[in-house]
Amino acid sequence: EVYVASTKFLEAQSQASLCMYKWTCAENNKGIQDVSEKLCSLTLAWTEVQKKLVCKIENENGLKEIMQEERNVEESRERQKAALFRKITLKKQVCTKRMQKYLNKLKE
Repeated sequence: EVYVASTKFLEAQSQASLCMYKWTCAENNKGIQDVSEKLCSLTLAWTEVQKKLVCKIENENGLKEIMQEERNVEESRERQKAALFRKITLKKQVCTKRMQKYLNKLKE
């Protein structure tokens, strides 16, 4: 999402710079040409900063997703341990009840 928006912005910025360059070439005004060159340099620097920012945001989002998945896995492990504990407890209860029934039958 950020990447797509940033790419569209960079394309529009590049197109505007190209139009400015064409117009500057058509004019024989040294001042306009100097300003255009400085604007072009600034645009290139800004584009690089934007690309780095998008990469950083994407990496941070990826890291957040990984951390969330790790939390999900840990929660699943905890639920599995709890379920295993309940299973063992239930088995013990069943065995105890069976043993009590058996002992009651022996007493009769």
